[in-house]
Amino acid sequence: MTIKASRKSKWSKNVALTACMRELIIHLNAIVRHHLNAQNQPCTGRHSTRLLRSRFPPSQ
Repeated sequence: MTIKASRKSKWSKNVALTACMRELIIHLNAIVRHHLNAQNQPCTGRHSTRLLRSRFPPSQ
């Protein structure tokens, strides 16, 4: 295997991994949005941050 082929293979894997992670984030975002909407909670801006802080207080 030449150096160029090796770099291309690594680049392809990085692109595939990035695409996979993007799809996972989109999917998880949809689940969270659906969950918050099911509870009639706002899911944007400072309200969602306040909601998360009230449910998951910072550990001390």
